[in-house]
Amino acid sequence: MGKMMVGIQMKRTAQFYEEKMGFRVVEYLDAAEPHICLYPDLTEIILTQSNGQKVIPNRELYGYGYDAYFITKNQEEVDLHKLRNGFCF
Repeated sequence: MGKMMVGIQMKRTAQFYEEKMGFRVVEYLDAAEPHICLYPDLTEIILTQSNGQKVIPNRELYGYGYDAYFITKNQEEVDLHKLRNGFCF
Protein backbone atom coordinates (compact mmCIF):
# COMPACT_ATOMS: atom_id res chain seq x y z
CA MET A 1 0.00 0.00 0.00
CA GLY A 2 1.39 3.41 -0.93
CA LYS A 3 0.82 6.96 0.24
CA MET A 4 0.55 9.70 -2.40
CA MET A 5 2.07 13.12 -1.73
CA VAL A 6 1.63 16.03 -4.16
CA GLY A 7 4.18 18.82 -4.28
CA ILE A 8 5.57 21.66 -6.35
CA GLN A 9 9.23 20.54 -6.15
CA MET A 10 9.06 16.77 -6.56
CA LYS A 11 12.78 16.20 -7.22
CA ARG A 12 13.83 18.44 -4.32
CA THR A 13 11.44 16.61 -1.99
CA ALA A 14 12.85 13.24 -3.10
CA GLN A 15 16.40 14.50 -2.53
CA PHE A 16 15.51 15.51 1.04
CA TYR A 17 14.05 12.08 1.83
CA GLU A 18 17.05 10.33 0.29
CA GLU A 19 19.76 12.45 1.94
CA LYS A 20 18.20 13.24 5.31
CA MET A 21 15.97 10.23 5.93
CA GLY A 22 17.85 7.48 4.08
CA PHE A 23 14.96 6.49 1.79
CA ARG A 24 15.65 4.72 -1.50
CA VAL A 25 14.47 6.83 -4.47
CA VAL A 26 13.23 5.49 -7.81
CA GLU A 27 12.31 8.04 -10.48
CA TYR A 28 9.65 7.47 -13.14
CA LEU A 29 9.92 10.90 -14.76
CA ASP A 30 9.36 9.67 -18.34
CA ALA A 31 6.10 7.89 -17.47
CA ALA A 32 2.73 9.11 -18.77
CA GLU A 33 2.16 10.45 -15.24
CA PRO A 34 5.65 11.38 -13.98
CA HIS A 35 6.29 10.45 -10.35
CA ILE A 36 9.01 9.45 -7.89
CA CYS A 37 8.72 6.53 -5.49
CA LEU A 38 10.32 6.63 -2.05
CA TYR A 39 11.04 3.46 -0.10
CA PRO A 40 11.96 3.67 3.60
CA ASP A 41 11.48 -0.13 3.81
CA LEU A 42 8.65 -2.17 2.27
CA THR A 43 6.40 0.90 2.29
CA GLU A 44 6.00 2.90 -0.92
CA ILE A 45 5.48 6.66 -0.93
CA ILE A 46 4.63 8.22 -4.28
CA LEU A 47 5.55 11.84 -5.04
CA THR A 48 3.65 13.57 -7.82
CA GLN A 49 3.99 17.05 -9.28
CA SER A 50 1.26 19.64 -8.82
CA ASN A 51 0.14 21.46 -11.97
CA GLY A 52 1.40 24.73 -10.51
CA GLN A 53 -1.28 25.08 -7.86
CA LYS A 54 -0.11 25.95 -4.37
CA VAL A 55 -0.07 22.88 -2.13
CA ILE A 56 -1.69 23.81 1.18
CA PRO A 57 -0.81 21.69 4.24
CA ASN A 58 -3.66 20.15 6.25
CA ARG A 59 -2.64 22.16 9.33
CA GLU A 60 -3.13 25.38 7.35
CA LEU A 61 -6.35 24.23 5.71
CA TYR A 62 -8.06 22.73 8.76
CA GLY A 63 -6.09 24.04 11.73
CA TYR A 64 -4.85 20.58 12.74
CA GLY A 65 -3.43 17.34 11.36
CA TYR A 66 -0.49 16.24 9.31
CA ASP A 67 -0.05 15.63 5.59
CA ALA A 68 1.78 12.36 6.31
CA TYR A 69 3.38 10.57 9.20
CA PHE A 70 5.50 7.46 9.47
CA ILE A 71 5.32 4.65 11.97
CA THR A 72 8.24 2.24 12.15
CA LYS A 73 9.43 -0.67 14.25
CA ASN A 74 12.96 0.78 14.08
CA GLN A 75 12.38 4.31 15.41
CA GLU A 76 15.76 4.58 17.15
CA GLU A 77 17.55 3.62 13.94
CA VAL A 78 15.55 6.17 11.95
CA ASP A 79 16.24 8.92 14.52
CA LEU A 80 19.98 8.17 14.52
CA HIS A 81 20.08 8.29 10.73
CA LYS A 82 18.28 11.64 10.74
CA LEU A 83 20.63 13.11 13.35
CA ARG A 84 23.74 11.91 11.48
CA ASN A 85 22.46 13.64 8.35
CA GLY A 86 21.62 17.00 9.90
CA PHE A 87 17.88 16.58 10.20
CA CYS A 88 16.42 18.94 12.80
CA PHE A 89 13.41 17.79 14.80
